[in-house]
Amino acid sequence: MRSEAPAVKILLVDDHVLFRVGTRHALAIPPDFEVIAEASTARDAFRAIECMDGVAGVHLAINEIDETYDSIWPFSDTAYIVTRLGPESFAAIVAPLQPDTIELGTEPFANPPPIPAAHHLIRIWWD
Repeated sequence: MRSEAPAVKILLVDDHVLFRVGTRHALAIPPDFEVIAEASTARDAFRAIECMDGVAGVHLAINEIDETYDSIWPFSDTAYIVTRLGPESFAAIVAPLQPDTIELGTEPFANPPPIPAAHHLIRIWWD
């Protein structure tokens, strides 16, 4: 019997197609899960997110920090999603990509993407 709660939406990300097929099959048994897309790479995963209802765009940035700073990692990867949805809508979907942070994107940056009315940025960050 299906619960009244909405299905957990899942984006399968793995580079092995047989693993994705088996996982999709296993997730089809419990009625509370819905596989919304599959991807073999992080790039394809973000393309799938870009096609979701309520998403107006996905913007990726890899920042190289001055190598003279010995105490910090020289690279930081960030994805910005222009959306009407909240950060919680993406937490389970991007979990296979193991981000460090998923939050509203309030930090100003150079050349921000256009943000339509009633939309905001979700910042997904890896360090």
